[in-house]
Amino acid sequence: MPIQTRALPRTFSYMGLQLADPDPALTPEQVRDAYAAQYPEITTAC
Repeated sequence: MPIQTRALPRTFSYMGLQLADPDPALTPEQVRDAYAAQYPEITTAC
């Protein structure tokens, strides 16, 4: 029986919010930039 792999879904948490992954191909930095329009303060989050 061959080994099967599958990617786990990513979620992002910010200020108690669970943010969906807009595109699994994006880097975490690109996801941050995508959400920056809705949450401008996210660009300075640690």
